[in-house]
Amino acid sequence: MRDDFSQSTKDTLARRVNFLCSNPDCPLATVGPHSDPEKAVNKGVAAHITAAAPGGKRYDASLTPEQRNSADNGIWLCQNCAKLIDSDEARFRVDLLREWKVIAEAKVDRSIQSNSPLTLTAPANQLRVRGSYADGKHGTHVSLNVFNAGASPIYLSAWYAEWGDRSANFSLNCIRGQLPVRLQAQDTHMLVVDLGERGFTDLTKVGLVDGSNQQFNVGATETAIMVQEAERYSILHRKPDNSELESRLRECEVDVHTEIETAPHGKKTLVIDFTNKSDIPIPLVGGRIEWEYDPPRTQPRGSDATGPVREVQQIGGSVNLACRTILSNSVPPGATVQFYVHPDIAGVLVETLLGDVKDKDIAITFGTTTRSGWKAHEHEIPGTIREFAQYVVDSRQSQ
Repeated sequence: MRDDFSQSTKDTLARRVNFLCSNPDCPLATVGPHSDPEKAVNKGVAAHITAAAPGGKRYDASLTPEQRNSADNGIWLCQNCAKLIDSDEARFRVDLLREWKVIAEAKVDRSIQSNSPLTLTAPANQLRVRGSYADGKHGTHVSLNVFNAGASPIYLSAWYAEWGDRSANFSLNCIRGQLPVRLQAQDTHMLVVDLGERGFTDLTKVGLVDGSNQQFNVGATETAIMVQEAERYSILHRKPDNSELESRLRECEVDVHTEIETAPHGKKTLVIDFTNKSDIPIPLVGGRIEWEYDPPRTQPRGSDATGPVREVQQIGGSVNLACRTILSNSVPPGATVQFYVHPDIAGVLVETLLGDVKDKDIAITFGTTTRSGWKAHEHEIPGTIREFAQYVVDSRQSQ
């Protein structure tokens, strides 16, 4: 026996979202005029979040019939999206549908409370961001395809990611592509970024930030697809066993040295030397400077038309290091590889001058082709980085 919604419950679900589809990527109207002036067209569906009967999508046997046919277990969708969520149960999970419902109702509530028009799409710059799972060394890479569909240039300053516990990461690090970047009207740009240790587990948002700190999110549906694809890929394509190499690399001794290099014309560059002091080659793939905020910064996020304002914890930042040699070959014993901070992104290091960044939370990390790597906290490192950051500030003020 099915625990179907009553007509009253269906009406309530539709009215709570102003008869708009609750899918954030599809805020379409579901009611409208009929050719008969006495009638109206309805293409909306009061869909069950957990199925109305055993064997249905996302069925939850622990619910009572009253809970199953209540408005709390329903979501208002257009017919296409109602069919979509029942076509892939793994992709469109209960928690995702509940998030859609909260976002859709909050959007209408803001319009009522502020006495302002209901905005269906973000009115600002017409930046479109598509995201997809890109695998990567640890299965934590995201491909971001960006298109400036507007008439004005957009300056993209960083990418960001948020997880279910409202922690967030904002970074310039790109596996492919470069940030910051200025996109002219109708320009496209492609980036591949690494979500790091947090990966796709409990990932809720990923996107880009412009110069005014406005976010441009990958759609909630695409984000859910990425998470599901990462989970499937990790099962079907297990990583090779590098335990022996990792064990040997953990025993390697390396030396990290930082200095500020001054060119004849006076321009300065932050340079980092990585020296292999072990007796085996090190398959180095890159390095970066990273820092943490202590305590984490609490900032409002998600204030655009796709959702309510939420507080998130910005935990830190980082910047990739450029290398003066090609890292396609391992670093031989006794050899030194030199990295530097590219002048186009040196400005991000100014963050290390702020009071919520402690010396102990500034480090230089290096990665290898395995999960092994090194994090350098030597006493000279924070001081040298802060000295270079101050040089960046002074250079800007003198211009």
